[in-house]
Amino acid sequence: GRIAQDTEHGVLIEQLDNALKEEADLHRQESQRLNEQLYLKDKDSCDWYVEKRLLQDRLQAMEAEMSQRDELEGAIDSKMLALFSRLKALEDANIQLEQNNEELRQKAGLAEEGGAEAAQPQ
Repeated sequence: GRIAQDTEHGVLIEQLDNALKEEADLHRQESQRLNEQLYLKDKDSCDWYVEKRLLQDRLQAMEAEMSQRDELEGAIDSKMLALFSRLKALEDANIQLEQNNEELRQKAGLAEEGGAEAAQPQ
């Protein structure tokens, strides 16, 4: 009886020991799986942060470039406006000179006609 009982206890202890080892192994596997998931989530989060940062930097660079273009466009518009104003002033001055020349020609023509009439014998 005693030997059979000891053998039975030994078998039970071995079974319990195996069950505990299996349970510990399952816990280890689950822990490893969760750690891998956590690692992947952290990696995704880091990748996302890096991508976000790169996009922010790119956006800032594009905004700065757009601002420079706007300034340049404003400067070009200002210079073009000044150029057109100057051109208009020159055209107006040219028209005025042409009118003055025409008036002088007419006066000169009248003076010549008058001088020619006076020079002709009657």
